[in-house]
Amino acid sequence: MKRLLYALVCLLGMTLAAHTARAQQCSECVPADAAITFLGIDYTFVNFGGTLDQPEDKVIHTYIPAWNELFVTESSKYNIGKMYGLSRLSYDVDFFKGSNKKVSDINGVYKDLPRNTLITHINKISFKGVTTPYAMFLIAGDYNKPALKAVHYLVIYNVSSGKIEVLEEFTTKPQGFGFRNYWAGSFYAVFKEKKRAAGWFK
Repeated sequence: MKRLLYALVCLLGMTLAAHTARAQQCSECVPADAAITFLGIDYTFVNFGGTLDQPEDKVIHTYIPAWNELFVTESSKYNIGKMYGLSRLSYDVDFFKGSNKKVSDINGVYKDLPRNTLITHINKISFKGVTTPYAMFLIAGDYNKPALKAVHYLVIYNVSSGKIEVLEEFTTKPQGFGFRNYWAGSFYAVFKEKKRAAGWFK
C-alpha cells in the first residue's frame, strides 16, 4: 500500500512539474491564432559540405528559389499551418529572394554559427514589408552530404515588438531523389518535429 501511495505521489509530482514547466515556457509564447507570415528560407550562411553535385551558380539562382517555392507549389505537403496547428499562417516566400541571390562561396568549410551571430543577423533584417504581427522563417546552415545532415535555425520574430520569440536549431537528415528533393527533405523534416514546437504556441 505504501509503495502504491508513493508511486501515486511521484506521478502527481511529475505531472505538476511538467505543467509548471509548460506554463513557464508558454508565459510569452505566440498565440496559435495569431497572424503569422512564413517568409521562406534565408540562405545567407548556407554551406554545402563535400562535393557540390551541381554548379554553384545553378544552386544559387535555380535551386534556392525552387526550395522556397515548394511552400506554395506543393502547399498540401509543406503545410506549416496544419503541421504546427496555426490557423492564420500566410506565405511570402519571395521575402529573401534578393539576399539569397547574393550568396557566394557555398562549397567551402562550414563554420558553426554562434547564437549571437544569428541574433545580430536577424536584427539587421528589415521586416517593414511584413504586415502580420509575427514572422516565421528558416536560416539554412550546414548542408553536409557526407555527414548525412542539414542544419536549419527556425526563427519566430515578433514584428510588432522587434523581439525574437524563437530561435531553435534543427539538425535533420536529408532524403529524396535528385538534388532538389534531397535537400528539401531536410527542411520538411524540421516541420515534422511537432513536439519541439509544442512549447512555442498557446
